Amino acid sequence: MELNKKSAKWYPGVWENYRAQLPAGAAVLYLTDWPSGPDFIKRQAGRLGMGFIYACALADFRASAGRSAFINCEGRALTLGAPAAPVAAGAGLTPASLAPTSNAQVLGGVA
Repeated sequence: MELNKKSAKWYPGVWENYRAQLPAGAAVLYLTDWPSGPDFIKRQAGRLGMGFIYACALADFRASAGRSAFINCEGRALTLGAPAAPVAAGAGLTPASLAPTSNAQVLGGVA
């Protein structure tokens, strides 16, 4: 969660670290709490070719009870969802737990 906008110079190094350390197909989700935060994050990610970065406004996330879509620079959407089945403690999300729904994917289960 980012409550304040960072300098555009801050993101490239951090996101390069994410790209180097995350498994293939992983996504980084940003909740932002400043005006036009998601648009800024998506613009920066697009400029840097980082389609695995997704953003959502905190106000939208709260208003939707956590069901608002996170959108990336390519227009793809990810939505958090309740697990389809109980998840063992520490199991976390896996690529197998991602299920496509129209142009969106739901993390943790199906919509």
